[in-house]
Amino acid sequence: MNTIIIWDSCGVEEIKFFNLLGDYSRFNNCYINSVDCSSEILDEMLDLFYPNNKSLEPTPLYDFPKSLVFENTVIVACGELP
Repeated sequence: MNTIIIWDSCGVEEIKFFNLLGDYSRFNNCYINSVDCSSEILDEMLDLFYPNNKSLEPTPLYDFPKSLVFENTVIVACGELP
């Protein structure tokens, strides 16, 4: 199973996409700097997308990766509030 992340920085930067192995559906509608998600999920997102407090990782895609969408693919919208 893979997850396509639609990374939304709420207008600060253009939308980015990530293809991750595994099920990350728990990130859906969660935004860093938001109070609407559990601290555990936000911590997991920070560890995954900003390891060691560095810039955004893994390497983002700038077009929706439709060739990577399969029958069991999960599509998730999440990101970071300014």
